[in-house]
Amino acid sequence: MKEREFISLCSEYFERTQYDQDYQDFNRIALTYHSCRLEGLPYSQIDTMMILNHAIYPDREVSRHYITRVEDHHQALLTVLQNAEEKKPLTKDLIQDVSGQILKNESDVVRAIGGTFDPRIGEFRRCDVTYGVEPRRSGYDYNTVVGHTLELMEEINERNQQLDGDIWKINELAFETQMRLVTIHPFVNGNSRLSRLLMNYIQHYHQSPLSIVLLKDKPKYWEALYRSQETRDPSYFQRFMMDQTFRFLKARVRQCRPQKEIVFKTSSKRIVTPKTDTSLSR
Repeated sequence: MKEREFISLCSEYFERTQYDQDYQDFNRIALTYHSCRLEGLPYSQIDTMMILNHAIYPDREVSRHYITRVEDHHQALLTVLQNAEEKKPLTKDLIQDVSGQILKNESDVVRAIGGTFDPRIGEFRRCDVTYGVEPRRSGYDYNTVVGHTLELMEEINERNQQLDGDIWKINELAFETQMRLVTIHPFVNGNSRLSRLLMNYIQHYHQSPLSIVLLKDKPKYWEALYRSQETRDPSYFQRFMMDQTFRFLKARVRQCRPQKEIVFKTSSKRIVTPKTDTSLSR
């Protein structure tokens, strides 16, 4: 995939969807669906839509935590996108708020060697954690996560102001941010979901299409992330995410095309030349 092809596809997607609020809402539900599926939730995209739009829950025996994870993630997504629309910078308070929204119904107060902390209100972890697939990785030492997170936010804010509408560089920064936050792993849980939300924040800040990770490519996702971590070269993960985004947007544009054509043809049929009524001239 070439840079020019990626930018062209992003432009076509934006042109077809920018004024379609229903489609934007649908796509945000899709973002929640894909992110939650990566974390093992059993719901289909239709299930997710019914939960979020109508508070109708799947008629099968599942953990109540699964329902709240979907709802909480979606609320966190809306918070992130609202902050991006208002051009608010990434801050410690924002990151903690979003993390707290993700974990407010699936965590409890944690008593650890570094002290007691409450993930539900976005407190940074005070214990060591591992993450990912085998062989699992360790997050940064808990004594350093606050400093590393604040340094990352400061750097991202500075670089975010220098992008000047370059779609390719916008996405490079979004994907690098995702990778680096997972590497730090500042919270006891929900870091992968948070990292994808920050990716979406940077994209939406610049009105670039939003990315997802496909469930079937989860092994490749971790493989690319691990390789970038080991080599300290974000390009491996960036290339993987560019490819994911390209495939996702290509499928979305393909879905939009026939809908737009049908609407155009239907509208055209309604445009007729009015007949002259000569009865009044008699």
